Amino acid sequence: MRLLQLTPLLTAAIALCSCGGDESGDRGTTAPPPAECTVADVVLEDQSCLPPGVDVCAEGFVADGLGGCVAVLPPEPCPFGLMAVPGDEVCREVAPCGAAPWGDIPVEASTQYVDASYAGTSTGSADQPWTSLQEAIEAAAPGAIVALATGVYPANLDVTKPVRLWGRCPTEVALDATGGLRFATGATGSELRGMAVMGGAVFVSDATLLIEQAWLHDGGDFPIDLADEGAPAEVTVRDSLIELARTYAVTVSGSVATLERSEIRATQPNGAGLYGGGVQARVDPSTGVRATVTLQGCHLSLHTEAGLSLFGADAIVRGTAIRDIAGSQQLASGSAASLQTLGAHRSNL
Repeated sequence: MRLLQLTPLLTAAIALCSCGGDESGDRGTTAPPPAECTVADVVLEDQSCLPPGVDVCAEGFVADGLGGCVAVLPPEPCPFGLMAVPGDEVCREVAPCGAAPWGDIPVEASTQYVDASYAGTSTGSADQPWTSLQEAIEAAAPGAIVALATGVYPANLDVTKPVRLWGRCPTEVALDATGGLRFATGATGSELRGMAVMGGAVFVSDATLLIEQAWLHDGGDFPIDLADEGAPAEVTVRDSLIELARTYAVTVSGSVATLERSEIRATQPNGAGLYGGGVQARVDPSTGVRATVTLQGCHLSLHTEAGLSLFGADAIVRGTAIRDIAGSQQLASGSAASLQTLGAHRSNL
């Protein structure tokens, strides 16, 4: 099992000897290291020995006794629909289901309710809900919750105002995004919570979006796709599971993505047998705007190319496990992270 914890936790203090002496060229002598130090140790100014390695592990990791840290995770990959992030000893569901029909969705005066099984006259109330997501979004005031009961809802939509799409739970509520679910100009402040998204992509441009306690699966190419089309997108993915995508699970072009306590698993190659990575970030070639990705407490595994791929982009990775990267048609073996220069833009991790 290959495991990488990309968390800078230790900065070694290295004492450098400056050149001195008199004009005769006498530069003095260098004191030998203390006898108790090994050749791998750093000798600190007080002549104590600092062994190589990590002295404090990130949350969700434990010391391995060899100067490193290992993630606390289940011994085997989680089954379909279950997830684990560093600190989880067993696989768990993405989010629990509350009582039917609305679970634990907050009750607000402006909420628009949706229930695909309802057979009466719809007004958007809890007693007379809409039967389609499109109707509810059209009726919702900016910033209102759209509450979804159990069902599968077509989501070939262009969202151009802030709405908070909130499902009972991901195992009971699903958006069929085969035709594409797009959050564009005007949709800043939108949310997608407590539901599954399947069959297509969530595309975000010139808007901000929070994805929380969501399960994105079987999403085809790029199930989360951020692009700069007039202005960068900003997306936060929190406490969510993304699995069985193709090409890349998350792609970020000239935009900003933050992933927290989420698992991205088992991205497959595209139709040509290429790629199959977890998160890809790149500079926008037309605007020169760099992408920025932050991974905090995440778990990336079972991809066929790389867990994290940067093309002239920037990434911050803390307390994250990247493991079991298989390799692809392009690469004989996979890698936890791949950093490449794109034009004049170097990648930074």
